[in-house]
Amino acid sequence: MDPSFLVPRASANSSSVSSIVASNKRKAEDSDITIISKKSRFYESYLSQNFPFHDTMINYITNNPSSPEVWLKMINCCKYFFAKNPLVIISNLYYHDEMGWKTIAWSLPGGQKYLKNLLCKFWIYNHIVVTNVAPQNAVSNFIPRIFRCDLKDLQLENQVIAFDELLLLSAKKGYVSFENVTVYYKDGSVVPLEKIVQFYPEISDFNYTAPSVPTITSETAKNLNEIPHVREIEYFTLKNISEDFDIECFFTDITNFRNKYFILRFSDSIFEAYKIRIDAVIDKIKANKDLKCPITIYYNRG
Repeated sequence: MDPSFLVPRASANSSSVSSIVASNKRKAEDSDITIISKKSRFYESYLSQNFPFHDTMINYITNNPSSPEVWLKMINCCKYFFAKNPLVIISNLYYHDEMGWKTIAWSLPGGQKYLKNLLCKFWIYNHIVVTNVAPQNAVSNFIPRIFRCDLKDLQLENQVIAFDELLLLSAKKGYVSFENVTVYYKDGSVVPLEKIVQFYPEISDFNYTAPSVPTITSETAKNLNEIPHVREIEYFTLKNISEDFDIECFFTDITNFRNKYFILRFSDSIFEAYKIRIDAVIDKIKANKDLKCPITIYYNRG
């Protein structure tokens, strides 16, 4: 079953730029009418079902599908399920242009579909990418439209998001990147870096650029040392690190790093006294013959 009634009809090609501009308003109105008419036809064509099971069981199955594959089979065999739970499965979700949220697939007309007018919820099973083109509340505003996430990769830039909302964006076995992302608790306090790292125990690649608000504190190094998978993530990168980071504490035992690459890039605002501390740690790393992981540390020497 194709839930295409939720998608506005594609505009016909115009013969000139001027005709496109002149008809923008009419096309928008036609698009709205098309959505309504397709939706009406869908609900007129689907039939109530007399399943040989109790309604409570059917309602549970309808609202709690076990996997994307199962849900696709259910809605393809019977319109009833989609009518009761308008849920669309998508592999990916992007926000990297001014048109807003979209999904990309070779099977779609033009290779992509913008989601603004889709009247449904989404189950995303591959990756989400949000660039700095998006407004800071783009992810937070989209969260109510997400039914479930089974992500491999999550890439966010310049977002402000609640911790409870972040819990929905779970990712496994892939890449997690936060560039200037602020996560906050219900009371308004900022979620520290180590809590974010702790939430993603199965990823293979973690990239984090600290935002302007303090997510790295004097306790961050000690807390990171207490998270076992920090030393297991294949590619671990921290950037824009402030001098609140206790670098000596973090590298107390440098032989237990099992990452493929471990990169620290410090903020340009650190003072000379802290640069001396960094150099001492670098010398310690270079002198260690038992180091299993290449550790790279950057800071502005100017």
